[in-house]
Amino acid sequence: MTIELSLRRRALQSRMTALILFGIVLLVLVKSYYSIPFLAVETLKATQEISIAGGESRPTTADKEQDAKNHSGGVPLFSVGALALGVSTIAFCAYLLGKGGFIELESARRLDGLADALCLCGGDFSRLEKAAEIFVPVGKYSAPENTAVDDLKALAEIVDKIRKPSGTAPE
Repeated sequence: MTIELSLRRRALQSRMTALILFGIVLLVLVKSYYSIPFLAVETLKATQEISIAGGESRPTTADKEQDAKNHSGGVPLFSVGALALGVSTIAFCAYLLGKGGFIELESARRLDGLADALCLCGGDFSRLEKAAEIFVPVGKYSAPENTAVDDLKALAEIVDKIRKPSGTAPE
């Protein structure tokens, strides 16, 4: 198997991973969209039952009115706070999974560009750096700019050692 083929295979795996991550994000968002109204109603019911159970066993109507005035702000505030925390957790999960998907897509583009550069330069590794500057896109989400040149030089040395005939010793 050639190095170019393995780079393209890894790029395909990156695309599939990104597709899975974006699918999970979509699934989480759709499920939360349908479950949040049910969760809001159930949370409100549970907090109202807790506030009613905290009183006497048989309160009078005057006591009920007084409790309603005293606790009217606490129950909805707790429900809204719990729902806001749940929605923010879901949003953060979607953000992280989406960012991971974009990193995988960027990795796929970079690996495909590097495979194209290796195909075009053939055995001439002095042209590999110029071809990589043209074909390998600049990383936006993952790789810093200064690591690309060092990685490219290390890759060129490895490919050069692999492609040399087995009878000659590497330098």
